[in-house]
Amino acid sequence: MKSFESLTPTGQIRRLRVAARSAQDAFGRPNARLTFIHHGENTTFRLDGPNDNDPRCLLRLHRPGHQKPQAIASELMWLQALDQDTTLNAPLARRAPDGRTIIPIDAPGLEATRQCTLMRWSHGRRHRHSMTTNQARQLGTMMATLHQHASRWQPPEGFDRPVWDPHGLVEDFGQCWPHLSASQRLRFKTTSARFTKVFEALKAQTGGLMLLHADLHPGNVLYKAGKAIPIDFDDCGWSLRVYDVAVLMSELAHRKDRDALLDALLEGYAQVAPPPTEELQHLWLFVAARRMMITQWVANRALQHNGFARSIPRIIAWAMETLDTLEPV
Repeated sequence: MKSFESLTPTGQIRRLRVAARSAQDAFGRPNARLTFIHHGENTTFRLDGPNDNDPRCLLRLHRPGHQKPQAIASELMWLQALDQDTTLNAPLARRAPDGRTIIPIDAPGLEATRQCTLMRWSHGRRHRHSMTTNQARQLGTMMATLHQHASRWQPPEGFDRPVWDPHGLVEDFGQCWPHLSASQRLRFKTTSARFTKVFEALKAQTGGLMLLHADLHPGNVLYKAGKAIPIDFDDCGWSLRVYDVAVLMSELAHRKDRDALLDALLEGYAQVAPPPTEELQHLWLFVAARRMMITQWVANRALQHNGFARSIPRIIAWAMETLDTLEPV
């Protein structure tokens, strides 16, 4: 049997579907219709029926080595608190008949155990490439609500989520280094050093880091009935508030109306809480850090997922677009 890493994406999905069948049985949904959605950081499937009383759910097979079980459990803790304390309609974990929300699953041909979670389905429409200023305003209100909740919520003992600081964002370029030219490596190094200095100064001024969604790009936001709904909290972790804005603007930087979208986002944010004005002065440096991190992430994922390898040159060019436009210090 071929190793999992050597398979094409289609071959990997075929093996993961067997694990997904076992997971749906363990979650008490053996007769539900299983539909593949996405194979990337994690692998996701949709569960439907078979009865009208059985709600549609999202089944997640978490990639080994990405998030430890305690980190996944911590994500679910915050989602439960958001469900109790806000009207954001964020995803919520479904329990198996035995009460578990995280179930380890093994299947033939997988390189390691997959931790599996079953989430409430989030209804709405994505606008990956067609976000309007009104939708950006709705997103800003949602983002501020997340930040406000995080500032007031006391995580329980044992809460464990990643930290998106210089160490987590711009200090490890090992896998992407061979793909960079000498001049590109120099830009990565100098921008990383600049980002580290600015981040630490802002951290000292603001008094610490906040729990963020940390992946609020347009693909992770749904819109329904005039509200923005956050989904996919898989990367939620600790950082400065501007990082959530940088994640979004990293995906919108190419648009001619990006300034209008940013203004609308901050207008919506201000309806809930004052925007982080001091941090926002360094927004595009945080965008650069985000793009450098994504470059390293793609290069790293290419080691286990052949589909990522083809994207490396495009992602490097995407990162350099921002690094080359930063104002000199």
